[in-house]
Amino acid sequence: MKRAYFGNACHAEHTLAKMKKTAPGFKAAKDTLTLLFCGNAEGDCKMKPLLVYRSENPRALKGLSKNMLPVHWASNKKAWVTGQRFEDWFTKDFAVEAEQYCRKQNLAFKVLLLLDNAPGHPKHLGQH
Repeated sequence: MKRAYFGNACHAEHTLAKMKKTAPGFKAAKDTLTLLFCGNAEGDCKMKPLLVYRSENPRALKGLSKNMLPVHWASNKKAWVTGQRFEDWFTKDFAVEAEQYCRKQNLAFKVLLLLDNAPGHPKHLGQH
């Protein structure tokens, strides 16, 4: 019986970044996106994720309405969640969806959102 060690698959020589240098005629995509997921501990409330992409209107979505996507769409040049974009998501998307969930479950609107110290998280949101 052969055994494989999963950790070997994570070494640099097995990554796409390494392969792009050795494969002739191969050009690796340099697309970047950021996804922000939010849900409750019980798992019955999964909010619509925030997707931040470099392009506001990518060719792959030509002719489609971004409102119909299963994500809240945003864009900026580096596909980062900026402080302003996070604040917009917090007030317009998170707070609204959390309040709807609490109302549907007949719960008081008391929500705890745990954040790390990423630069895109505004400091003043923790003062409420």
